[in-house]
Amino acid sequence: MEQILTNAEKQLELIEEALAGLSAITAVYTSPDGLVVTEADASGALVGLWLDETVCRLTGDEVGQLIVRAAAEASAIAAARRDHVFSALTSAVATLASRSLR
Repeated sequence: MEQILTNAEKQLELIEEALAGLSAITAVYTSPDGLVVTEADASGALVGLWLDETVCRLTGDEVGQLIVRAAAEASAIAAARRDHVFSALTSAVATLASRSLR
C-alpha cells in the first residue's frame, strides 16, 4: 500500500511539473523580412503581435498574409514545445509504472 501511495505522489508531482511547463510555453516567430513578429501561447493562441512601421508600404492583403503566416509559425513552434512536455510526462509516468511492477 505504501508503494502505491508513493507512486501516486510521484505521478502527481510529474503532472504538476508538466502543468507548470505548459503554462510557461510561449513561442515567438519573426517573419523572414522582419516586418511581423508574433507570439503564441501553449494552446497556439496569438498573444502578441508587433509590426514594423514599414508595413504601411504594403497592401492590406500583404500585411494580412504576413500576419497569418507568422501566427501559424508561432503556433506550430508552441505546439512542438507542448508536444515535448506531454511526451516527457508520458515517458516519466511509463517509467514510474514499470518500476512499480517490479
